[in-house]
Amino acid sequence: MIAQQIKQKALSLFAAKGYDATSLDLIAAEVGRKKPTLYSHFSGKEQLFLAVFNEAIQGEIQYLDDFYARHRQLPFDEVLFSLIASYKERYTSDDNLKLILYHGFIIPQVHEDTIKNALNTYFEHKEQLARGRFAEAASQLAVDIDSAVLAYSNLLEGMLVELIYAGPDRFDRRLASSWQIFMRGILQACKDKA
Repeated sequence: MIAQQIKQKALSLFAAKGYDATSLDLIAAEVGRKKPTLYSHFSGKEQLFLAVFNEAIQGEIQYLDDFYARHRQLPFDEVLFSLIASYKERYTSDDNLKLILYHGFIIPQVHEDTIKNALNTYFEHKEQLARGRFAEAASQLAVDIDSAVLAYSNLLEGMLVELIYAGPDRFDRRLASSWQIFMRGILQACKDKA
């Protein structure tokens, strides 16, 4: 129970302040315990961060699986647009997402390869799910599925950068414009044939 409380407080602090600015003293104070209590559950800050980060990655993968399952009956473009739009709401309230986005851009040197591998697992899973939806709509696409997935991933990642650097205020307008151009680009040839 205490280990879970420690991880929860650590998640919030790592997501808000980053790895370097979050100390074990600060985490212990947030939990209302002394620092040795943390050491009875984790060997140090590195192990605690990796535990929290790996759980965040697994939580995000589960979120994606659940999202696609809940939206299975919707047309592919509605699902893919809704996924991007969902990041705006979640960014202000979901520490798992904040932690991943923060450390996706500023990767701590501690266990850098482990963190990069976890991030790549997450990104590859996200692309694989999108690939499945594009494959269902292959006859509507003017580009091959791989190109559609890569372009979609770039759009999604660009919108996440927008959240990080500009906040959610400009998100909707930029997404609407980018999405319209993206869809026109991947479906253009099909419209020309009609």
